[in-house]
Amino acid sequence: MLIIIKSPLQIICAFEYIHIQKIPIAEVHFIYLRKYSLSDIQVHHTFTFYGVNDYSTIKFGNSNIITILGFNVLSSKFILLKVAAKLRQLITDHFAKRSLFQLVKNKTRQTLVLGDPNFKLYQYLPALIPNKNIVLLDDGLSSMIITPDYRKNNNKVISFSFLRQESDHADECMMHSFPAIKSLSKLTISGDMILFIGQPLYEANLVSMEEMENLLLAIANVYPGKRFIYIAHRWERHIKSFKFPSNFEVHTRKYLPIELFISQFNPIPHHVMSFYSSALITLKKILPEELIFSAFDIQERIKMENIHKGYEMIKSFGIPVVKFIK
Repeated sequence: MLIIIKSPLQIICAFEYIHIQKIPIAEVHFIYLRKYSLSDIQVHHTFTFYGVNDYSTIKFGNSNIITILGFNVLSSKFILLKVAAKLRQLITDHFAKRSLFQLVKNKTRQTLVLGDPNFKLYQYLPALIPNKNIVLLDDGLSSMIITPDYRKNNNKVISFSFLRQESDHADECMMHSFPAIKSLSKLTISGDMILFIGQPLYEANLVSMEEMENLLLAIANVYPGKRFIYIAHRWERHIKSFKFPSNFEVHTRKYLPIELFISQFNPIPHHVMSFYSSALITLKKILPEELIFSAFDIQERIKMENIHKGYEMIKSFGIPVVKFIK
């Protein structure tokens, strides 16, 4: 079996499939498609967590960031750097695609597992591997709807998801609720602690640093006397520059994704909250049923269709969306 992943969550979903199908790990080969270096540490440690020490890495280009004298520089701010970075990306991606296609042809036996079903490059893969099973995993809320149709060249498509109950482009749909992770640990619950899942709103230029600080302060004021455990997203690169409310304890979870990182907490906070993070859905499926989950509504502050869709999806899993901005 060949499994292609791009993020730590996709590795977790892959191992849920391996667990349910009872596939020996010796029969599995992983390919990590590397585009953003910010994922490298967590990808490596997630593989190590599951006992995988040998996997292929194919590096794709990133025209948004260029390294100069050891420093990361946003190329979009400098037109000449942007042109150079784009040219480098085109060259890098050409050889990366050739390497990927060759590995897919050589390593796929009966089953090919894709971590990001909507990654455009994957549309070329069915032509390389006729009469196979193609399994589609999850890539957060962005993979709720599968756009490409992989049912070509007599391939059978299986949707394996904690999100999708059905898909127009799948021959079979399998739902899961992370049984492999659930089997790892038994957690006690603390009523005095609240878990807040961070999102890179500032890094995505959706809010200013001051606006982000005010949002967190407003949430803290809703729960006076509670201790907050803030788990930062791996892309929150400016987290040390923020002024957090005094009752916030910040964790960067540098080495593991939140779904695995949270298993190291004991006791676990009784209330899990965020803005519109898909981790609310994964943790609701993983953690004990008696926990409370909340999605704090920032749609009055940030009006975007994708954010609205995120909140609608979160609500569909029984997580209330809470208005808190006055």
